[in-house]
Amino acid sequence: MTVDVQMDHFYLVVRSWSPQGSSRLLWHEKVLTWEDIEDIQQRFSILPNLVFIDAGYNSYEVYKQCGKHRWIALMGDNRANFVHRLPQGKSVFRFYSPVKNIFISREVKCRMHFWSNLNVKDTLARIRRNQNPENGATWEVPTDISEDYLKHMESEHRIKKGNSWIWEQIGNRPNHYLDCEAMNCAGALMLKIIGNENLKVE
Repeated sequence: MTVDVQMDHFYLVVRSWSPQGSSRLLWHEKVLTWEDIEDIQQRFSILPNLVFIDAGYNSYEVYKQCGKHRWIALMGDNRANFVHRLPQGKSVFRFYSPVKNIFISREVKCRMHFWSNLNVKDTLARIRRNQNPENGATWEVPTDISEDYLKHMESEHRIKKGNSWIWEQIGNRPNHYLDCEAMNCAGALMLKIIGNENLKVE
Protein backbone atom coordinates (compact mmCIF):
# COMPACT_ATOMS: atom_id res chain seq x y z
CA MET A 1 0.00 0.00 0.00
CA THR A 2 1.25 3.48 -0.86
CA VAL A 3 -0.04 6.79 0.48
CA ASP A 4 0.27 10.33 -0.85
CA VAL A 5 -0.01 12.90 1.97
CA GLN A 6 -1.87 16.20 1.51
CA MET A 7 -2.76 19.02 3.92
CA ASP A 8 -5.97 17.52 5.33
CA HIS A 9 -6.43 14.24 3.45
CA PHE A 10 -4.60 11.33 1.85
CA TYR A 11 -4.72 9.37 -1.39
CA LEU A 12 -3.87 5.69 -1.20
CA VAL A 13 -3.45 2.71 -3.50
CA VAL A 14 -3.43 -0.99 -2.65
CA ARG A 15 -1.81 -3.12 -5.39
CA SER A 16 -0.87 -6.81 -5.38
CA TRP A 17 2.32 -8.00 -7.12
CA SER A 18 3.23 -11.43 -8.47
CA PRO A 19 6.81 -12.77 -8.15
CA GLN A 20 7.09 -12.30 -11.94
CA GLY A 21 6.41 -8.55 -11.69
CA SER A 22 2.80 -8.39 -12.86
CA SER A 23 0.44 -6.43 -10.63
CA ARG A 24 -3.25 -5.75 -10.05
CA LEU A 25 -4.92 -2.73 -8.48
CA LEU A 26 -7.05 -3.86 -5.53
CA TRP A 27 -8.17 -0.54 -4.05
CA HIS A 28 -7.76 3.22 -4.32
CA GLU A 29 -9.35 5.86 -2.14
CA LYS A 30 -9.15 9.38 -0.77
CA VAL A 31 -9.20 9.21 3.04
CA LEU A 32 -9.12 11.80 5.80
CA THR A 33 -7.20 10.41 8.78
CA TRP A 34 -4.23 8.26 9.77
CA GLU A 35 -6.75 5.91 11.36
CA ASP A 36 -8.36 5.41 7.94
CA ILE A 37 -4.98 4.28 6.61
CA GLU A 38 -4.66 1.80 9.50
CA ASP A 39 -8.16 0.46 8.81
CA ILE A 40 -7.39 -0.22 5.15
CA GLN A 41 -4.05 -1.81 6.07
CA GLN A 42 -5.90 -4.19 8.39
CA ARG A 43 -8.72 -4.83 5.89
CA PHE A 44 -6.23 -6.08 3.30
CA SER A 45 -3.88 -7.71 5.86
CA ILE A 46 -0.88 -5.69 4.69
CA LEU A 47 2.36 -6.07 6.65
CA PRO A 48 3.64 -2.80 8.18
CA ASN A 49 6.85 -2.86 6.15
CA LEU A 50 4.76 -2.97 2.96
CA VAL A 51 3.04 0.33 3.77
CA PHE A 52 4.91 3.20 2.11
CA ILE A 53 4.09 6.81 3.01
CA ASP A 54 5.16 9.86 0.99
CA ALA A 55 7.20 12.19 3.23
CA GLY A 56 7.38 15.13 0.85
CA TYR A 57 4.69 17.04 2.77
CA ASN A 58 4.45 17.41 6.57
CA SER A 59 7.59 15.30 6.86
CA TYR A 60 7.92 15.21 10.66
CA GLU A 61 4.36 13.96 11.14
CA VAL A 62 4.94 11.31 8.48
CA TYR A 63 8.15 10.18 10.21
CA LYS A 64 6.33 10.07 13.55
CA GLN A 65 3.45 7.99 12.18
CA CYS A 66 5.82 5.67 10.32
CA GLY A 67 7.86 5.14 13.47
CA LYS A 68 4.72 4.44 15.48
CA HIS A 69 3.26 1.95 12.99
CA ARG A 70 6.53 0.56 11.54
CA TRP A 71 5.63 1.88 8.09
CA ILE A 72 8.26 3.01 5.55
CA ALA A 73 8.67 6.68 4.58
CA LEU A 74 9.54 7.53 0.97
CA MET A 75 10.80 10.76 -0.61
CA GLY A 76 10.92 11.43 -4.36
CA ASP A 77 14.28 12.76 -5.52
CA ASN A 78 15.82 14.27 -8.65
CA ARG A 79 18.83 11.94 -8.58
CA ALA A 80 18.82 9.20 -11.22
CA ASN A 81 20.51 6.50 -9.12
CA PHE A 82 21.80 5.80 -5.64
CA VAL A 83 24.95 3.86 -4.74
CA HIS A 84 24.55 0.79 -2.51
CA ARG A 85 27.68 -0.73 -0.98
CA LEU A 86 28.00 -4.49 -1.31
CA PRO A 87 30.33 -6.99 0.40
CA GLN A 88 33.88 -7.36 -0.93
CA GLY A 89 34.05 -3.63 -1.57
CA LYS A 90 31.76 -3.63 -4.61
CA SER A 91 28.83 -1.29 -5.23
CA VAL A 92 25.67 -1.24 -7.29
CA PHE A 93 23.43 1.54 -8.59
CA ARG A 94 19.74 1.31 -7.71
CA PHE A 95 16.73 3.57 -8.29
CA TYR A 96 16.26 3.99 -4.53
CA SER A 97 18.61 4.94 -1.71
CA PRO A 98 19.97 2.82 1.13
CA VAL A 99 17.79 3.02 4.21
CA LYS A 100 18.07 6.14 6.35
CA ASN A 101 17.03 5.79 9.99
CA ILE A 102 15.32 8.86 11.42
CA PHE A 103 15.04 8.78 15.21
CA ILE A 104 11.82 10.23 16.58
CA SER A 105 12.85 9.37 20.14
CA ARG A 106 15.32 7.04 21.82
CA GLU A 107 12.92 4.15 21.36
CA VAL A 108 11.21 5.04 18.06
CA LYS A 109 12.80 5.36 14.64
CA CYS A 110 11.46 5.70 11.11
CA ARG A 111 12.94 3.89 8.11
CA MET A 112 13.14 6.18 5.06
CA HIS A 113 14.30 5.81 1.45
CA PHE A 114 14.71 8.31 -1.37
CA TRP A 115 13.56 7.18 -4.84
CA SER A 116 14.45 8.43 -8.30
CA ASN A 117 11.51 10.40 -9.69
CA LEU A 118 12.75 9.97 -13.27
CA ASN A 119 13.74 6.32 -13.30
CA VAL A 120 10.92 4.98 -11.14
CA LYS A 121 8.30 6.82 -13.22
CA ASP A 122 10.02 5.55 -16.37
CA THR A 123 9.68 2.05 -14.93
CA LEU A 124 6.00 2.67 -14.19
CA ALA A 125 5.36 3.98 -17.72
CA ARG A 126 7.08 0.95 -19.27
CA ILE A 127 5.09 -1.58 -17.24
CA ARG A 128 1.79 0.22 -17.87
CA ARG A 129 2.27 -0.08 -21.63
CA ASN A 130 2.30 -3.89 -21.60
CA GLN A 131 -1.00 -5.78 -21.49
CA ASN A 132 0.34 -9.06 -22.92
CA PRO A 133 1.79 -11.51 -20.35
CA GLU A 134 3.91 -13.08 -23.10
CA ASN A 135 5.84 -9.81 -23.34
CA GLY A 136 6.65 -9.59 -19.64
CA ALA A 137 5.08 -8.06 -16.54
CA THR A 138 1.57 -6.63 -16.94
CA TRP A 139 -0.24 -3.80 -15.15
CA GLU A 140 -3.91 -4.37 -14.32
CA VAL A 141 -6.72 -2.10 -13.16
CA PRO A 142 -10.41 -3.04 -12.77
CA THR A 143 -12.73 -2.47 -15.73
CA ASP A 144 -14.89 -0.22 -13.54
CA ILE A 145 -11.99 1.96 -12.38
CA SER A 146 -12.98 5.53 -11.45
CA GLU A 147 -12.54 8.45 -13.83
CA ASP A 148 -10.74 10.27 -11.01
CA TYR A 149 -8.03 7.60 -10.90
CA LEU A 150 -7.62 7.63 -14.68
CA LYS A 151 -7.26 11.41 -14.75
CA HIS A 152 -4.54 11.31 -12.10
CA MET A 153 -2.66 8.65 -14.07
CA GLU A 154 -2.49 10.93 -17.14
CA SER A 155 -1.39 14.03 -15.21
CA GLU A 156 2.33 14.14 -16.11
CA HIS A 157 4.45 13.92 -19.23
CA ARG A 158 8.14 13.24 -19.83
CA ILE A 159 9.93 16.29 -21.25
CA LYS A 160 13.49 17.48 -21.72
CA LYS A 161 14.61 20.57 -19.82
CA GLY A 162 18.10 21.66 -20.74
CA ASN A 163 20.16 18.50 -20.85
CA SER A 164 17.92 16.52 -18.51
CA TRP A 165 14.70 14.56 -18.85
CA ILE A 166 12.02 15.03 -16.18
CA TRP A 167 8.44 14.04 -15.48
CA GLU A 168 6.44 17.27 -15.24
CA GLN A 169 2.88 17.87 -14.10
CA ILE A 170 0.57 18.97 -16.93
CA GLY A 171 -0.99 22.26 -15.85
CA ASN A 172 -2.89 21.83 -12.60
CA ARG A 173 -3.94 18.24 -13.18
CA PRO A 174 -4.02 16.30 -9.89
CA ASN A 175 -1.32 13.62 -9.83
CA HIS A 176 -1.76 11.98 -6.43
CA TYR A 177 -2.72 8.48 -7.59
CA LEU A 178 0.14 8.64 -10.10
CA ASP A 179 2.53 9.33 -7.22
CA CYS A 180 1.00 6.43 -5.28
CA GLU A 181 1.55 4.08 -8.22
CA ALA A 182 5.12 5.34 -8.68
CA MET A 183 5.80 4.60 -5.01
CA ASN A 184 4.29 1.14 -5.54
CA CYS A 185 6.89 0.60 -8.26
CA ALA A 186 9.59 1.86 -5.90
CA GLY A 187 8.47 -0.69 -3.33
CA ALA A 188 8.51 -3.47 -5.95
CA LEU A 189 12.05 -2.45 -6.91
CA MET A 190 13.13 -2.62 -3.26
CA LEU A 191 11.64 -6.11 -2.97
CA LYS A 192 13.46 -7.18 -6.18
CA ILE A 193 10.12 -8.04 -7.82
CA ILE A 194 10.94 -5.83 -10.81
CA GLY A 195 14.13 -4.28 -12.18
CA ASN A 196 17.70 -5.49 -12.33
CA GLU A 197 21.11 -4.45 -11.05
CA ASN A 198 23.35 -4.39 -14.09
CA LEU A 199 24.98 -1.01 -13.38
CA LYS A 200 27.94 -1.81 -11.18
CA VAL A 201 30.80 0.40 -10.05
CA GLU A 202 34.00 -0.55 -8.28
